[in-house]
Amino acid sequence: MKTKPVLTQGHNLDAGMEAFQKQAWASAYSHLSAADREAPVGPELLVYLAQAALLLGKDTEGADILARAHQEFLQKGQIQPAVRCAFWLGFTALTNQETAKAGGWLARANRLLEQESDCVERGYLLLPNGYGAVHGGDPATAYAIFLEAGAVGKRFADKDLMAIALHAAGLDAEEVIRQKFEEAARGDPEAAYCSNSCTTTAPSATACRSPPASSKAHVATWCATA
Repeated sequence: MKTKPVLTQGHNLDAGMEAFQKQAWASAYSHLSAADREAPVGPELLVYLAQAALLLGKDTEGADILARAHQEFLQKGQIQPAVRCAFWLGFTALTNQETAKAGGWLARANRLLEQESDCVERGYLLLPNGYGAVHGGDPATAYAIFLEAGAVGKRFADKDLMAIALHAAGLDAEEVIRQKFEEAARGDPEAAYCSNSCTTTAPSATACRSPPASSKAHVATWCATA
């Protein structure tokens, strides 16, 4: 009777990341979990494991893993990746209507950024304020916040932030992003963010949108990007 070969941590890591790139979430989760059990992996890999867990519906486990990554980033003095983890923990809790948990994580993320220089994370942390204005019945304020978040995304060439912000504002994110990147490529001095191609009038109460249900899918790619 043949026995199944035991994979080393290195083999599990390689297999897990290969599966992740193929979006084979169950395989990625299995291999990365095995690697982490053999010897704790670093926070960069933990965020991939967290996303695989979240996309398999393991919400509690995924959040616990992401919280662990957050703490390990802090211990390494890597504040911005730690903020990313805290943001996504808060934002995911927000989409799940866990307002107390969301508030705690988002408040922590904002505190950590107080001493940091200008960075794309500040744009992401505007998003919950926009959604709060939506649910508070103030679409004009929400719209302005989402456009500000989108402008931060443009400044840091972060297409994910631009897409989320413009979607939330009720705009055609893909078309606006395409136009703005084309203008930037031409070196157009008039290509100010949302100058003529985006409406500047206050939207109706239904124009701004709720947080996207697919927010979990952004966790690993954003948290793992330094």
